[in-house]
Amino acid sequence: MGDSLFPDTSPGALPQKSVELRIAIDELVGDLGQLLGNPPDDAHFLGRLENLVDRVGFLMRVDTEGMLFVLFQRAQYGTDHYSSAHALLCAVICRLMAREFRMRSLESGALIGAALTMNIAMTAVQDELAKQATPMTQQQRQAIQSHAVRGRLQLAALGVSNALWLDIVTTHHEVVEPLQGVALEQPTIYLPRILGLVDRYTAALTPRSSRTALTSMQLAEGAHNAEAPGYDAAAAALVKAIGVCPPGTYVRLINHEVAVVMRRGKRVNQPLVASVLAASSTSQVRPRLIDTARPEFMVNGSMLAADLDILLPDYTKLAHLLPSKTERAAQ
Repeated sequence: MGDSLFPDTSPGALPQKSVELRIAIDELVGDLGQLLGNPPDDAHFLGRLENLVDRVGFLMRVDTEGMLFVLFQRAQYGTDHYSSAHALLCAVICRLMAREFRMRSLESGALIGAALTMNIAMTAVQDELAKQATPMTQQQRQAIQSHAVRGRLQLAALGVSNALWLDIVTTHHEVVEPLQGVALEQPTIYLPRILGLVDRYTAALTPRSSRTALTSMQLAEGAHNAEAPGYDAAAAALVKAIGVCPPGTYVRLINHEVAVVMRRGKRVNQPLVASVLAASSTSQVRPRLIDTARPEFMVNGSMLAADLDILLPDYTKLAHLLPSKTERAAQ
């Protein structure tokens, strides 16, 4: 699987199309879950996986921001097909980070393949735990502890021969010291670090019966601060790729309104947002687009979806608030 399977996602790569993103992503999540949870024989596994990656690449070309929005919303609210939805979000973020690092196709293809398949050996267990209110069983704990090695063996048996891909799957949970510049020339070191970072970040945004989720700003604090423990090029690239507050997450503005992030801004801490709650935080408002680069609307904190009692319109009903490509080009 090469990087070409994730085609160019730069603005203007495709003409504007009306895509029901939520439906398309739901189908992707379901198909990926079926593939990982019930893998076919090795003659068909890679072909079906490549087909899924092609579909992801198309959606990213059409609307990367919308894809992030829908997947981050799903991470905050949904538990159905958790394992495949999580893998899909990780793959999209890894593709964006690959662009930040200007990776060669060998590295980016291996990273994205690993992101999609890193949990193949515990798909069912992940889906169970997402809905489970009781403590983890010993059997579940053992499945999690061994899933990386078992996943490598399973992928190899299914026809994955890319050694770098398999190495990333095997080591993405290993503790890696923050990377210095020299490590960026050593893909076997920095690629597992990137995937492990993305994996932990997206998992921490997801609420569980056993723990509360963290807000996006809590998670980005160390990655955005060069003096913080754990800061390195991978952490910085994560924040640069998706922003301090990614699309689909919630923020409180300095004027006390609550808004949902629609699009990354020119700066990582200045996204375009759509207001959803009035300053009183008791009444839902008709969404309007707000540029948080304006001092009177700057972001003052991030919010947990679980703490908000709102009915958010589907992304396709909010997207009309965003400027068109022609309007963006004129800005």
